[in-house]
Amino acid sequence: MYDKNRHFSINSMLDHRSNHSQYLGNNIRTTDSGTSENPSTENKERTKELEFSSTMNTTEKNYSENIANMLTNSSAYQPINEITPESLSASGRKSLECNGETAYDSILAENDLDDMILELFNPNNMIVVYGNMTYIDSPFALHTLAQLDAFARALCGALHGNTMIELHSKLLLCPQANNYAEMLSQLQPPSPVAELNSELSTLPYIKQSIIKWVESSEKNQYCAIAIGLSHKTVSLDETMSPQLYAGLQLLVYDIENKFTTVVETEYILKNFFENIYPFYPFMELCSFKSNLNKICETSENGRYKFNIISKNNTQSDFETFCLFNVVLAISFRQLMVESDVTFLKSKDVESVIKNLYSNSQKLLIMLDTYKNTNESSFCCELYAFLLSYLEPNAELTCLTHEKIGRLKSLNEIALTLGLHHNPSKYTRYFNELEPDPKILKFRRKLWLGLNTLKMEILIPNGVANRLDIDYMNAFISPERSLAKILQNDFHSIGEIDASILQRYDNKYQLQLILNELVISCTPVSNNVHFGEVVQNLKRAKNFLIANFSITDCEMLEDQTLLYKVDPNIEINLKSTKNVELIINYINGYTCIMCVYFVLATKFEELSRQDWRKYEKYYHKFLIEAIESNVKLDTLVMGYLEGKYAKFIDTKHRYVLDRIVSNLVIKLWTLKSCFLTRFSYKRYVTERLERKYRAEKMAYPEANLLPVLIRIINLLNVQMYRSVELLRSNISAEYYTRSYCSPMFQYIVNIIEKGKLVEVVNKFWDRTFEAANVPSLLLKSVNMKWGLDMKNPQIIKYHLISPEGLQCMNKKLLEGIENVLNVHLVDCRDCEAIWDSNEVADTASTESGNFDQFFETNFDLFLGAFNNSLGDFPKITFD
Repeated sequence: MYDKNRHFSINSMLDHRSNHSQYLGNNIRTTDSGTSENPSTENKERTKELEFSSTMNTTEKNYSENIANMLTNSSAYQPINEITPESLSASGRKSLECNGETAYDSILAENDLDDMILELFNPNNMIVVYGNMTYIDSPFALHTLAQLDAFARALCGALHGNTMIELHSKLLLCPQANNYAEMLSQLQPPSPVAELNSELSTLPYIKQSIIKWVESSEKNQYCAIAIGLSHKTVSLDETMSPQLYAGLQLLVYDIENKFTTVVETEYILKNFFENIYPFYPFMELCSFKSNLNKICETSENGRYKFNIISKNNTQSDFETFCLFNVVLAISFRQLMVESDVTFLKSKDVESVIKNLYSNSQKLLIMLDTYKNTNESSFCCELYAFLLSYLEPNAELTCLTHEKIGRLKSLNEIALTLGLHHNPSKYTRYFNELEPDPKILKFRRKLWLGLNTLKMEILIPNGVANRLDIDYMNAFISPERSLAKILQNDFHSIGEIDASILQRYDNKYQLQLILNELVISCTPVSNNVHFGEVVQNLKRAKNFLIANFSITDCEMLEDQTLLYKVDPNIEINLKSTKNVELIINYINGYTCIMCVYFVLATKFEELSRQDWRKYEKYYHKFLIEAIESNVKLDTLVMGYLEGKYAKFIDTKHRYVLDRIVSNLVIKLWTLKSCFLTRFSYKRYVTERLERKYRAEKMAYPEANLLPVLIRIINLLNVQMYRSVELLRSNISAEYYTRSYCSPMFQYIVNIIEKGKLVEVVNKFWDRTFEAANVPSLLLKSVNMKWGLDMKNPQIIKYHLISPEGLQCMNKKLLEGIENVLNVHLVDCRDCEAIWDSNEVADTASTESGNFDQFFETNFDLFLGAFNNSLGDFPKITFD
């Protein structure tokens, strides 16, 4: 029975928004005996909350309107000729603490939050084992988040297992199967495995992804670097070996003759300076252009000819040549995805891209940054990493240990160079006979550039440590502000870099705050202090709203500021500012959303043990997790629908598309977790209602069903619209669109049909009869998702047990519905447009083609089963 007298009030922990008022109730805290505790104080606090809530009604109403319309109320952009050190300080980050009571004081009221020690991350839930790889995934990586949630783990395991069982069945039916009896012996069960009917099968959705995987794996095989080039240390001087000299000659010849004309190259460089450099300003523009002119000249055939193979050349010449090639590769990729450039139509762009990637790899090996450690070689490494990061087909949507390792390796090189100290502390640079102020600016840009990549890649995935904060603080000490440390050499910075660095002060402070938040959630000891996490959450949200509100974006009108780097290069400063603001908002809120989700799943688990103590925490953080997910998805949908076109230059979408592509997979994954949970609550409620009806009794929680159905519909419609918008507005080049979105199409469809619970249960039911499932597939699901395949009935019991979701009561559901009604105005009257008949027809008409394709690539699929335990190898250009 639900004991109302022993129920802890959670009002002051919930959001300030007036739409939650029905969920709040009376703010009287009770003891275990049911008596009130300090009623006069509590009533005063309640009065103060109600007064504050009334002032927030207008804010909430405005927020629910089209977010793009709000952006027009922003202030004018600061002219570049008015930027000074003082203005940088004045326009720097807004105060972290707002005057008076903030909107979040009621959420995170300390007197309602008992500090406690939590264990949020179990190493067993973070380990990834498949094929030849074993590694601990990052705390906020997709795999880890799914592991924390029992419902998500069961869903992922079922989808993985069902798909592999169906593919395995097709493998056994191929004519070639008889020729591989020995290899198939460990895969083949005693009796054939029946496939799911077409309505519930994943194959009609993902078969095109499978075909693309096969085709891509055949094209993008790893190859030897080149004869004469190896990982051994090389020296670019007169002692160069004949083999190395010949290899370098061939490489330079290839770059000179197989790429583009001077005119085309200049266009590609111009595109880089205008549309990539403003977001990743690692290099020194003037120095790069000057050094490039020293090593190249125009040949008779209208192409660049490089002079870097002679005794007169230096290491710096080779570094310039390497940087030139990497920059061309980045810019060419952006042009290929976003632009309709005439000269690209006449080229085999895929061949050019492969050539650029291959050349970049070879040059970086020769550069050997670990030995020849200096600022220029490190700059090459940063841009080489950026090349793979921005690559649309790169699998960074699911962050891998390889990418994390590469970025951490770059961090170690930066520390070796001493970039974590402000350049002004190295006084020997000032004491030279001819001091070069550009080296100070260059070192500063390299450190800030590295942290930009860490902010975009590591922080949203929960990767941080205490040393990161120490090194970042060392860079800005003792002033504690980037704006102040620029004062001594401000006028040597240059106008374009001054404008870019103007935005780094807030960004740098946000990264420090998010680092603190991540570290408080992921201590090495795994003893998490809940109170510290709550305070860091409050601090991060306050800072994010104060300094990175989307409403601060500025319209791109006729007076849009275009800064000319030279007569041929113009940078849209207003658009770059808007894009950076959105990126920082996304990165910050993604981190906060993940913390909310982790806390929600933890308190859901604890609520099963003691609902009286932990229910209020579960309610609070589940609502916050859902709200942050929905808000981010609304932002993404607005971007994909073109609502931000008047704030963002079209050519700047390439940078933002990568951020959005990474984000939506996490949004859809967490939304699938919520939907699975609500679907099982609906399933359990309907089942219990039938049992009560059979006993001619009224089920006390029958009134939950209408609310559950509305919540499921709202979340599912938003995910449907988000998936469709991504597929319509993001290039097919992106891994997210080609490989990931089809599975979420499937999830949306089975939820719309009310079949999600059936799909998940069916897998665990037939897994219970292990003779019907190959042992290797069971092992694969176990190693990837950490599920006890020996006791599948226990897994199913936890999913359908009434005790598992006992704290999902009407108060919680109404609170969630209020949040969704605020943020999903456009989804309330929508119905999912998925046409199940159309999907079935597609499955029947194309099944023959797919079966034929499967037979043709039998060896490849067989290798996937035997070598990777059912996990498809990753596809990457690296």
